[in-house]
Amino acid sequence: MMYFKLLGSLTVLGACLAGYFYVSGLQNEVVSLEKSNTKYELVVNELSSNMAAIVADIENNKARLIEFDNNVKANAKEVDDLRTKMSRHDLNKILQGSPKRFEKIIQKGTDDYYKELVEVSKWEDQ
Repeated sequence: MMYFKLLGSLTVLGACLAGYFYVSGLQNEVVSLEKSNTKYELVVNELSSNMAAIVADIENNKARLIEFDNNVKANAKEVDDLRTKMSRHDLNKILQGSPKRFEKIIQKGTDDYYKELVEVSKWEDQ
């Protein structure tokens, strides 16, 4: 009878030790998972802040593209207006009548074009 009591006590003690080691292992795993979770939360927060910056850049670029598109449309209208204006003039007759004046007009137009080109280049660098 004593043998059975001793065997029962050892079985209960073994079960308790097994439970203790099992719970201890679970606690270590929980600590490890909490550390990993903290790392992941930091990464997610960093990515969220990066995403906010990217969204702000996209909005900024969208506004610049709209402004650029408006400038292109305005320039296209100016080109059409100049074509219309130039089509009403006989350039050969004007050139033969006063070539110096015509050269000044062309030079002024070229200078204006280069100034505009410099302005557009500055705008694109921003």
